Amino acid sequence: MMRKSIAAWYLEREPKQLVYHITKYRQREGWSHRDLLRLCHPDVSKKGDDALVYDQIFHYVVHGETSPTKRKFPQETTDEPAAKKSRKNYELTQTMLEKETISEALKLLDAFISIKHLTQSHHDKHVAQAIREHGLVREHIATELLNSPVVWIALLENMPLTALIRNLAKLSSLK
Repeated sequence: MMRKSIAAWYLEREPKQLVYHITKYRQREGWSHRDLLRLCHPDVSKKGDDALVYDQIFHYVVHGETSPTKRKFPQETTDEPAAKKSRKNYELTQTMLEKETISEALKLLDAFISIKHLTQSHHDKHVAQAIREHGLVREHIATELLNSPVVWIALLENMPLTALIRNLAKLSSLK
């Protein structure tokens, strides 16, 4: 019952909302999303044409990257044995590929992946642009970049009041 409940939580979210939660709240109380997905094994085939989008999101959670091989149609005839059997339990369609290509959720995920390891101050304009384009929040940004006024200006544009109050000391220190 617990596995079904956890899987249902992941599958009930819209893809963009799910990516937002996965990237903002990476770990709580010693549990990561990776731990939970490995326990519950959500069935993405129930999501219809969005199955590939959810599959890419879950692949990121477990492996730290999206998978370009999930975008390929299976080979009908191959003489060589497969290196590893795919766990994909749905048939890939052209509609799924199109939805995956235009998915706002995967664009948000790609933006997060691209700025995740940026720590030097000369990247602050790139990070500020990603914040404005994709609605990233403070928790998405590397700690080292939170010393940049350019990044904070971008964050402040859409920051809720309670978050602003929590960060007043940091903002004061940056003048």
